[in-house]
Amino acid sequence: MDIKQAVVAAPSICDFYFTPERASALGAIAVKDQLEKLGINAPVFNLPLLKPRGREIPIPESHLHLKPFILRGERGPVSFFSRYKRFGPDPSESAQLILRNNPQIVFISLFAWAYGEEALALAGEIRAIGGMDILIIIGGPGAAVLPEYFYNSRLFDFVSTGDGEDEIPKLIKAIKEDSLTDLSSSRVISQNSPAPALSFRKDQKGKQWLSMTLSKGCPLLCQFCSNFLTQGRVFRSTPLNALKEELNQLPVNRTENLHITLEDDNLLVSKSYFTELLEMIKEIFPLSTFSIDNGLDYTNMTIEFVDYLVTMGFNSFTLSLGSSDRETLKKEKRPGNFRKLEEILAHLHSRNIPVSTFLICGLPEDSRESIISSLIYLHNLPTEIGISLFYPVPGIPRFEDKQIFLNRVPSLCCGSSAFPWGQSLSTEEMVTFFRLARLSNFFNKNNKSTEEMELMTIIQSEKRLHTLQGKSKRIIAVPHMADSLVKDFLSRL
Repeated sequence: MDIKQAVVAAPSICDFYFTPERASALGAIAVKDQLEKLGINAPVFNLPLLKPRGREIPIPESHLHLKPFILRGERGPVSFFSRYKRFGPDPSESAQLILRNNPQIVFISLFAWAYGEEALALAGEIRAIGGMDILIIIGGPGAAVLPEYFYNSRLFDFVSTGDGEDEIPKLIKAIKEDSLTDLSSSRVISQNSPAPALSFRKDQKGKQWLSMTLSKGCPLLCQFCSNFLTQGRVFRSTPLNALKEELNQLPVNRTENLHITLEDDNLLVSKSYFTELLEMIKEIFPLSTFSIDNGLDYTNMTIEFVDYLVTMGFNSFTLSLGSSDRETLKKEKRPGNFRKLEEILAHLHSRNIPVSTFLICGLPEDSRESIISSLIYLHNLPTEIGISLFYPVPGIPRFEDKQIFLNRVPSLCCGSSAFPWGQSLSTEEMVTFFRLARLSNFFNKNNKSTEEMELMTIIQSEKRLHTLQGKSKRIIAVPHMADSLVKDFLSRL
């Protein structure tokens, strides 16, 4: 089979929230680069970005456990999610867009297991409209962690579980030789240096954005992290000379700001590489600024290194705490150094640099007391609180049983689902803690509006959560909350 035309697609996303930064499609772009090296034209369809504002759709049956906690028209500083949306075209429209290119192969790039249902829906529409002659291949971290789910659908000709840089040449060779069915895909983690994955865009206001992933693998043993499943525990980084060549080819206006989001999981594993990387980028793009949305490991930082990052263009920070409970950190094999965290936060505050510090809520070791204590601990420090509701990925410690996930839909593995995977906290308790984290940020906020001042006064006086609803921003009590947690939290402030 002679292959000239393919399409690489990142499926639409169904969730309560979405930001364009979450859909850089770096995996899809890496596949496109590999295909083009082999002489195959392969446009990328980053479907979530085609309709990034989203369209409201009914909450799926799998998420009906959230219905008691969702308030229509809710807004304001202590709100929970209120509308379930599809970000990107629906599966039928997506398939039609893809098939207009007359592809012989469609590669579906799935960056997270939680969005597996949309990958199935897209493949189903491609089959229904385009027939059986088109090869459909799925890959990416979301597919690699549980390939059985995708094979069982009988929609895919192949599920790629290895590294795309290694597997794409093998796949194309097998397809040309009509031996795809003989090709096995085992989760072999490459030990090679990864190629740079870059995604450049301009938003509607003309602002320049660049997302990059330049490393793979992390040696840490954090029990809640799935990085090791597809990338291994050996840190490997892109050679800087290869990256420099790619950066110089980007259509960047170097007289204007370029904001760069580094999507790597842990660049602080190699500080020397990190610093060389930043120095090189600033040499090419002097007006660049940086952020790392996955969070920096503060235990690997010093005050001097924080100042260096600020000098290089970090004008805000996201730090990863996990928990302030020492026993939880120990069981999760997560490093912690609270004195260092406090010193770093105090230093950033002295320089008027905003910082968010994230904790995880709903881990198997968590309790009502451990989360309240973590919230109070962070409330009294100069940081915003970010809260991530725990969800597993198939294969992480304590969740190795595949049947657990084959019996449930992948979208329950979104943090926004507040599903009690850890069995330590209920959905009601996790949603309450989510709101309390926002309440802490609200109380610490400067320059509150008149409505917000009234809201704060009511919450403090009644010791119960209230929120704003509708365009008129009327104040209403939040139903179905764990009121005892709210009272406990407020009593400790």
